[in-house]
Amino acid sequence: MIFSLETLRGFAALIVAFYHFPGESIFFVKQGFMAVYFFFSLSGFVIALNYFNKINDVKDLLYFQKKRFFRLYPVHIFVLFTVLAIQCLKYFLIQIGLPAGSEAFGGHSTTGSWYTLKDFFNHLFLTQAVLNNGYALSWNSAAWTISTEFYTYLVFGLLALIVRNNKFIYPKTVREAIKGKRHYNINDKEKLPSVTTILSATEPAEKKEGLKRWREKMGEANAARIVDESAARGTAMHKILEMYILDKGYLDETNVGKQAHNMAVRVIEQGLCNVPTYYGTECTLYYPGLYAGQTDLVGIHKGTDAIIDFKQTNKPKRREWIGDYCLQLAAYAMAHNFIYKTEITKGVVMMCSKDNYYQEFVIEGKEFQKYKHDFLRRVDEYYKQRSSNVG
Repeated sequence: MIFSLETLRGFAALIVAFYHFPGESIFFVKQGFMAVYFFFSLSGFVIALNYFNKINDVKDLLYFQKKRFFRLYPVHIFVLFTVLAIQCLKYFLIQIGLPAGSEAFGGHSTTGSWYTLKDFFNHLFLTQAVLNNGYALSWNSAAWTISTEFYTYLVFGLLALIVRNNKFIYPKTVREAIKGKRHYNINDKEKLPSVTTILSATEPAEKKEGLKRWREKMGEANAARIVDESAARGTAMHKILEMYILDKGYLDETNVGKQAHNMAVRVIEQGLCNVPTYYGTECTLYYPGLYAGQTDLVGIHKGTDAIIDFKQTNKPKRREWIGDYCLQLAAYAMAHNFIYKTEITKGVVMMCSKDNYYQEFVIEGKEFQKYKHDFLRRVDEYYKQRSSNVG
């Protein structure tokens, strides 16, 4: 959707440009100035769509404002000093008796000169169009839009911080290894086994046997290499996607990073395009007294709240092969629903293979409910094992 809106903004900008042609030109568009209103309205919508849910604290606000500043100010200040240099050159040429084309620092509006020192400082601070103490079209007339944009960004960022759509405050992620197994320290109050720890401890015998046969077939060294490469690729892909969601630049120039980048692009283009709203990324979720874990994303997927996980794979998978992924999503949804009183009944696995084949698995309704029950049975089995070991 964003790309379509950007195209409309491009057309609006062209119409405004054509409006500035001489009236007798075939390119002149009468009433073209109306496109300015359309452009600004659309720009406001695009900015809100992109950033409203990403400004959750002062750090996010400063990062947003920094990006807006460096998008606008360097070009503005370059043009401003170019205009100043041109006027100074004209003044010099006139002083030595050479033609300058027009008067240096000349030109007047109904409110005064185009080139005053006061207006120059207004341009330096981008206040020429927001303060009524000078001529908004002085020096570089087109820069009035930059002035209004810059201070509109400031107001937008503050409003987004005050009334942000981040409904949920997730606890910080603090992991600990207890007897070699991953646990989460939740607010220094309890240490809970991770979802993956529970699934690993209660893994069905047939699955363990299948994994053993695969290792024997591949050879222990080769199997370990495949597992390590997959883990590195998955970690890199997750990092790229996390930075994309947070709108922060990230580049991994390693071979693994380049491959992961291509995979992440597939997930963005075919998966995240359907997630306009993010509540949180890399969210720690927990069910008091039972378990904890970290999901990749909580947001709105195709109009419905959902738990979303990103997965890499060496080859495309069938739906019946992703049972553990579905159990993880169900576990995270139950934890989220308990703590935040939500009613999330949908999980989404966004998966990309190393040869850039994208798959998306959506689990919802009765199927999702079944996985919730299945995970709770695994939790019960885990704690029975632990009690037995202690005894």
